[in-house]
Amino acid sequence: MIWLNYSFSIVLWRALTRTLRRGLTREEIFSGNRESLRMAFLSRESILWWILTTVHRRRKRYRSLFDTRTSPHLAYVEFRNPIEAENFLTKLEETAQKANALSDRSVMLNYNLDELSSKNTSACGLP
Repeated sequence: MIWLNYSFSIVLWRALTRTLRRGLTREEIFSGNRESLRMAFLSRESILWWILTTVHRRRKRYRSLFDTRTSPHLAYVEFRNPIEAENFLTKLEETAQKANALSDRSVMLNYNLDELSSKNTSACGLP
């Protein structure tokens, strides 16, 4: 379980800039829906209003989930800023690339062993 526990200022800034961009450019969000500046700033259904009114409750709830670790089969990871998350993703990508390289070598090794084995059995007159 990954918790992006960023500061309130980061969360609000990102939501505000994203909302402004979507409202000004009329960018499609999903299924033809578009944000309007009027709804973003003057509606109780605004994502900005939701952030302002729920941030403390959500943070307390997630802290409790992480502290109790009610699902011990899950790994619990908390990032307090975007740099930590970016570093994690970079290391994850590097690990995946190494695993793929090892897997490719293993496939080549198996292929070479199979080829070598077939040459040896045919040289010995075995089917």
